[in-house]
Amino acid sequence: MAREQVNRLVIEHEEIVGVDYSTQGLTELVAVGTRFERCRFDGLRFQYVALGSGMELSQYVECSFDGAVLTGTAGYSRFIGCTFRNAEIRDLTADYLELVECAFTGRIKSTTFWGAPPPGSAERFTSNLAFLAEQGQPEPPGYRTLALRESNEFHGNDFSGVDLVGVDFRYGIDLTRQRLPTGSDYLYLEDAEAALHRALALLVDRPADDLTAQVERSLRRMLDREIGTGQRQLLFREVDYSNKGVLKPHARLMFDLLRNASNWDPVKGQRVGGIVHAVGVHTPEANEALRWLAEQGVTQLGPGRWRQSLPSGDLEHSDNDLAHGWTTAMLDEDRLAPGERLRLGLGLLDLLDEYWVTVELRHFIADQADAGISEAFWAGYRQRLEAPDASEQLQYSLWVDWFEDQKTAGVAFAALLGDDVRYLRAGLGLSALATGPLHRRAARILACSGPVRWAYKHDVYEAVAAVTELHPALFKGVCCTER
Repeated sequence: MAREQVNRLVIEHEEIVGVDYSTQGLTELVAVGTRFERCRFDGLRFQYVALGSGMELSQYVECSFDGAVLTGTAGYSRFIGCTFRNAEIRDLTADYLELVECAFTGRIKSTTFWGAPPPGSAERFTSNLAFLAEQGQPEPPGYRTLALRESNEFHGNDFSGVDLVGVDFRYGIDLTRQRLPTGSDYLYLEDAEAALHRALALLVDRPADDLTAQVERSLRRMLDREIGTGQRQLLFREVDYSNKGVLKPHARLMFDLLRNASNWDPVKGQRVGGIVHAVGVHTPEANEALRWLAEQGVTQLGPGRWRQSLPSGDLEHSDNDLAHGWTTAMLDEDRLAPGERLRLGLGLLDLLDEYWVTVELRHFIADQADAGISEAFWAGYRQRLEAPDASEQLQYSLWVDWFEDQKTAGVAFAALLGDDVRYLRAGLGLSALATGPLHRRAARILACSGPVRWAYKHDVYEAVAAVTELHPALFKGVCCTER
């Protein structure tokens, strides 16, 4: 069988500036203690590279590997400001590789990047020193520092346009300091430890079957293997868990759990940024809504994206689709008591922040004869209006539905603010309205209370006029009032 001819370049202890290797047809590259600056390796299809061979550091500064194919070992190498556009990197051993402000497109496959030298590095260093001693050679200058360093420098890199297949970031690489891919099948966990623990908690409500046990083992393995070795953020991709393009059952469940658990901020009580953003607030009611939806085969994929699994295939829905297609079914769930259905509806509002959910909730409350359900509804709205980031659609619905309809305006205004202001004025004083959650609720209600009849609100307006911090919101309410 014919064998491709090897065109091998070995460079030791040189400083090379501005050389274009892209026309030399190289198939192997070995660099030992060499510094390349503004050199081009574009389009070269390397059969093997040893980018930092030996026991010395090799550096590549502002070099380009655009369109190149790289496989082999990175060794002790450091890349600064290099480009790998439309390159293919595969099966690269990168134990000591350092990357700073490099840009990648194309594909990286079957490669692990390390934030610190991996296990066995110290033993390998000792073994190499013993070998050198047997050969009568001294320890190379700087080798101890390279081999025993505590971390690999890895930041400012742009992976946003590269196809990552079987790629891991381990041992403390700070993914918040990299640009990462944002495709629909990627899942980014900014606080991976919290997300993994939350996913494990969500497993409690599942049947104790083999699938649940398999997913639990996987999640606990990640806590030990990744979080336990210093990795704070994790990036997953569905293709790495697929067989012939089909996501394995345990992986599908694991991804669904992690998507629901990701980006949870326990301080703010909401989901925060990340590559897979959840736009809704994550409350206990939201968890219940997520579980109910999952029972119907509906799971969250990302911002404004939901997947419904059907025997005929998967369907994708937007937040608006979900609100119109599932709110009524959720609130009509005859297996549940009215209070449980109300919690689901409030949870769906937390997840979607869609106006249609508030419309259905209003119809639901209108049909309830139990005053306790109505009070639970108003208590749920009060709680959400006190949050740092209250639902815009909830506030909109108060204006156009509850306050413009004079049959409901008085009751709604009293339940959401009026009763509390009257109570405070009669006893504890109005200073509680100046700051904090109650201030946020009062400001939001006042700002959208213009349509409420003067008879229902004049004493409340007069009272809060003594609270300077509420003057801007009160002004908005007064300006829109019709007498």
